[in-house]
Amino acid sequence: QRVALARAVFGNPKLVVLDEPNSNLDDAGIAALLLTIDTLRQRGALVIVIAHSAQLLPVATKVLALRDGALVVYGPRDKVLAHLGLAPNATTVTTATTATNPNPGPTPGLGASVAEQKASS
Repeated sequence: QRVALARAVFGNPKLVVLDEPNSNLDDAGIAALLLTIDTLRQRGALVIVIAHSAQLLPVATKVLALRDGALVVYGPRDKVLAHLGLAPNATTVTTATTATNPNPGPTPGLGASVAEQKASS
């Protein structure tokens, strides 16, 4: 994973798409990934992360949540997490209830989510 990430960020790209970049990483690897995403964002890159895990939420600026392939909610991270009934600093997600689907079940879309990283304007 680390080699793939290094290859993805070589040459100071403006757009980076990472699919499950945190799978099979230990704690040190996750910390390095979070730092890399934050550094890319500071350089002005748009980083799109597709992940089932909430480990990367701390560096997300926007989150898109899906359930069964349909959009549940999209917007700023803290608003999306509030909509899903989660704390703004959530790093683990198991179940959530949403206004569009009041039945608790698998995490809406953090089983298929996109965290968007973008430099501040």
